[in-house]
Amino acid sequence: YVRDHQELHHLIATQAYSTMQPSEVYSYATLTLAQTDDEIEDLLHSPNSTEVIAAIKKEFACMDKHRVFEVVKRPTNHPVRTCKLIISNKTDEVGNIVRTKARLVYRGYLQEQGVDYTNTEVPVLLQPSLRLQLKLAAKLNLSTQQLDIETAFIHAPIAEQLYCEIPRAMLTYRTINIPNGDNTADYCLLLHKSLYGTKQAGHNFITMLSNHLKTDQKFKQCVTEPCLYMKNLPDGTKIIL
Repeated sequence: YVRDHQELHHLIATQAYSTMQPSEVYSYATLTLAQTDDEIEDLLHSPNSTEVIAAIKKEFACMDKHRVFEVVKRPTNHPVRTCKLIISNKTDEVGNIVRTKARLVYRGYLQEQGVDYTNTEVPVLLQPSLRLQLKLAAKLNLSTQQLDIETAFIHAPIAEQLYCEIPRAMLTYRTINIPNGDNTADYCLLLHKSLYGTKQAGHNFITMLSNHLKTDQKFKQCVTEPCLYMKNLPDGTKIIL
């Protein structure tokens, strides 16, 4: 994440990206516009306010669709952490703004091990394994496809009790069911899914995905490369994930 084009060009100039053209970096650049309540308030009074409001509403609608949280009374015996809403622009390969995006993020750095999370382990595909797959696909003329799971983490349930404050923007752009006469400050969000930013989000998602592939889809997990899954279809087709 970078905040402006000056930071982006500085990123391109660093050693890690020194051999890349600006268009190659722009192809996956995310320009952060706001991540504090005051910055978001300024955006809401800017010429791009329509796109910003639409992005915020879309994010909260997605949260509701996946039942990520519920509004509950503030607990007296459990910590209530904070979260933040990040507004950013996604750009294409030449730096043109493709869309404005809002993402609600839990401040995971405030979590305490044993209280807010236990396991954070996430397997990572080894580069030699990936290269081997691509070499086999090229040699055997196999079909290859790439997919992206939108808002992946919030599909996964969360085991621990995690509470967070209600962000200011949510009070404006989402209906909060609080009894008349009650103080909003007496309520918070109880998470049911792995909100982005939580330390266990990656672990919860890969665990859910692995269980689905092995139990529901009958894939076999590679013993030596846990990120590889294989399945043989009745017609002889072999699928490797």
